[in-house]
Amino acid sequence: MEAATPPASKKTKSIITTSANGTPLKKATPKKAATAVAVTTELQQKAQRIGQQLGELYPSPPIPLDHSSTFQLLVAVILSAQTTDKKVNEVTPHLFKRAPDAAAMACMEVADIQAIIQPIGLAPTKAKNLSNMSKLLLERHGGEVPGSFAELEALHGVGHKTASVVMSQAFGHPAFPVDTHIHRLAARWGLSSGKSVEQTEADLKALLPPSAWRDVHLQIIYFGREHCPAKQHDPKHVQQLIELCQANPFPVAVALAVVIVSIVLALRASGAAKPFLDPQQFKPLSLIRIDQLTHNTKRFVFALPDPKMRLGLPTGQHITFLAKDEEGKDVYRPYTPTTDDDTLGRVEFVIKVYPNGKMTQIMDKMAVGDTMLMKGPRGRFQYSRNMKQAIGMIAGGTGVTPMYQVAAAILKDAQDTTRISLLFGNLTEDDILIRQELDALAAAHPKRFNVHYVLNTPPANWTGGSGFITKDMIKQHFAAPGPNTMVLSCGPKPMTDAMKGYLDSMGYSEEAQFQF
Repeated sequence: MEAATPPASKKTKSIITTSANGTPLKKATPKKAATAVAVTTELQQKAQRIGQQLGELYPSPPIPLDHSSTFQLLVAVILSAQTTDKKVNEVTPHLFKRAPDAAAMACMEVADIQAIIQPIGLAPTKAKNLSNMSKLLLERHGGEVPGSFAELEALHGVGHKTASVVMSQAFGHPAFPVDTHIHRLAARWGLSSGKSVEQTEADLKALLPPSAWRDVHLQIIYFGREHCPAKQHDPKHVQQLIELCQANPFPVAVALAVVIVSIVLALRASGAAKPFLDPQQFKPLSLIRIDQLTHNTKRFVFALPDPKMRLGLPTGQHITFLAKDEEGKDVYRPYTPTTDDDTLGRVEFVIKVYPNGKMTQIMDKMAVGDTMLMKGPRGRFQYSRNMKQAIGMIAGGTGVTPMYQVAAAILKDAQDTTRISLLFGNLTEDDILIRQELDALAAAHPKRFNVHYVLNTPPANWTGGSGFITKDMIKQHFAAPGPNTMVLSCGPKPMTDAMKGYLDSMGYSEEAQFQF
């Protein structure tokens, strides 16, 4: 995302195609380049080492461009050409305040857009592209960002790399965007000839399984920026990895070529690796990161024993935690992670700390390096693709975590067409957990997922629901009772009891209701 993509060695002819509604598109995804990577046993061994180190260095690589919707991600990536992500993040808050969506951006004068983004490179051209791109989104896609390479690349200012970032990060489609860091390191490591961007992309895709592309793409970028820049190297950390990037390009190429090749094979092998969870016994996990999300809510990130390991938790199931309180008594509590079972090497939990909560008080005192005993999978709910046409979800407070887990799993499955509506109740706006993640899902899947926030004490100018979740809200947002409809609920017992009463009176059968 940072800096311009290196130029391709040859221009690819545009291919005329059409969108779903028959609108002609100006170009389509370029022809794939042939791979040129040879896999050897030596490379496989070194690649495994690099994969482990990258995973340890960047176990949960975030998208470096700030955004709160798919449209804003697209804008930020367009702006990132030939400049730094830091500079983009400095101008986008002002830009998105004026134009948070395509409709607002299309109404802005090009000169006004340019004035806001002037500090970054190529501002005049980027301002015109943003204006024209937004108008085209309204004209062809109702203001929504399309989820195909051909339709994305038909937009002004969107090339294959930009489309790849959006397809990967917003829509979960396997893609491997290649920026200057990846192009440079792939050649330096011997993973690609470096003759063209197309070649680098093809070689890396051949080496890595699609499930690893998103994280490895970001991990290489972060590593290139911090430790292996174009002109000098920082030898302070990850010494073995740095040594492979030192000056001797050709031996390095051979050595490191296998390096990420091994990443590949190691990650491919990970699919068959035994998952962490054991339903029969508690096993410890080490805490590697704590993020303070609100005044009383934290994200806890635990490392799995192997960076290639999966947790082994089916969609809709949970994990039991076991810890000792101050009196040495056992405390058990169920928790649902916010990461899914495709996540390798780590598991994350968003947990609200309650003054009288025995387990949350224990967790509030945890420090990085401490361990927690976990056992699972647990739970009665089992999800299967397209098991229902529509699913309604009712959540209160931390009860949103199983809802998010189920919704995210459904929406990332391209073959699942289930429609989801979430009613999410909280005391105040500050109490809304994982709001950014929920809004991102809604922005990426506007036809399949919507969320309606309800607050007991809403602020001025609040546009969501007020008070408690009501029968009318359920009727307004959920599909009518029927054989293809289901409602999931999770939250404080008084709330879930009230919701069951509403659902029973509205005709939702016992089989159509599930309470976590």
